[in-house]
Amino acid sequence: MTTTTLWISGAPGTGKTTTGWRVFELLTAGGGNAAYVDIDQLGLLGPYDRLAGSAPHAVKAENARRLIRAWSARGLRQMVVSGVVDPNLGAPRLGAGTGADIELEHVRLRCDWAELRRRYLARGSTADVLADLEQLARRLDRTSADTVDTTSRDVEDVAQELLVRHTSMRPGPWTPAPSARAAPLPTTLVYGAPAVGKSSVGWELVRRRWAAGRATGYIDVGQLGFVGPDYEPGVHAAGYAALTAGYERAGAEDLVVVARDPELDTDAHEDEALTRVLLDASDRALSARVARRSHDNTGRLPGDDLLGADPARQRAIAAGAHRAAAHLRRHRDGCRLTIDTTHSEPSAVVDRIEHAIDGPLGSD
Repeated sequence: MTTTTLWISGAPGTGKTTTGWRVFELLTAGGGNAAYVDIDQLGLLGPYDRLAGSAPHAVKAENARRLIRAWSARGLRQMVVSGVVDPNLGAPRLGAGTGADIELEHVRLRCDWAELRRRYLARGSTADVLADLEQLARRLDRTSADTVDTTSRDVEDVAQELLVRHTSMRPGPWTPAPSARAAPLPTTLVYGAPAVGKSSVGWELVRRRWAAGRATGYIDVGQLGFVGPDYEPGVHAAGYAALTAGYERAGAEDLVVVARDPELDTDAHEDEALTRVLLDASDRALSARVARRSHDNTGRLPGDDLLGADPARQRAIAAGAHRAAAHLRRHRDGCRLTIDTTHSEPSAVVDRIEHAIDGPLGSD
C-alpha cells in the first residue's frame, strides 16, 4: 500500500504549521485515515558538532522516513508534514531507503515580504533577524517548487486548496500490530498533568545536557499522537519507538521525553532504561498556569487547546488538569521522583532532577 505524503514548506511566517494542521483536521473530519507531524519535532537532537554527518535536515529527513514507515505498516493512507526543507536542496528528502511505498508531494507556501515581515513581528519575533529572514524568503522564491501564495488568503482557503489538489481522503482502519519497542537508550521521562510545566522543565533539562556536550534527543510525545480519524494508542507508540530508533542511529547517547501520561512510554521501554519523573502542582497553581498559557504569544504548537482559550474554556481545561493531577498522584508505581512545582521555577526543578538521577552535569 502506498502512503501519500504532502510536505508543506516555506519561509517562517508563511503559514506552514497552521495550514498543515488544518489540512489534517479536514482529512480526519471527512473520515480519512491520516496523520500529521511538524518536521521540527523530528530533529531535536544536539549538540550537532558532536554528531558527524548528522546535520539537522538529515536527522529530520531520516526520522520522517522512519515515522511514516512505522505508521504505514499500521494502515496509514495520508501523511501531512509541515516545516522547512534544506535550502541547499530546495525540496524535501525522506532519508535513505525511501521507496515506492511513500509517494511524496511538495508544496511551498510563499508571502510578499511586507506581509511576511508583519506576521513575523506580530508573533513576537525580534527585528534583528529580519534581514536573514528576508534573504531566506527571497532565496526560496527562486526555487521551482509548486508554490501557493498566502499573502492575501486565510488559512481555511489555502488548506481547502491543498486538500483538493494534493491529498487523498482514503478511509481505512488502523491495523493491529505487535507492540513497538523503543531504542535501548537511557531515557528520562518527565510527565504530569496539563499546564504543570513539563515542556519547560524538559527543555531546560535537554539544553543543559547539550551545553555539557551530551548527545541527547528530545521528544514531546504529544506531538507524535496526531493520527485519525480515531486516535489509536498502538499507532502513537509505534511513532514514538520509530523516533527513538532514529535518534539512536544519529548518535544520541540518551533521551529526554515529555508526556502527559507515562504508560505509552513505559510500555515501549525496558524498565532499566527508563527513569520516570512526575511533576505535580496545586490546583490553584495549575489554574493560574492555564490562564497564563491562554495569553501566551510565543507561538502555537499543533493541537494546542490552551492558546486563546476564553474564560469558560480555561475553567474546563483547568478542571481536567486537576483531575489528571489527582489521578497521577494515586498511580505512581515505577516513578523514580515526584517534584511539587507549585512554587518552583523550571531551573530549580531541573536542579533536583539532575541531583536525583546522576548529579549535576559537568561535576566530578
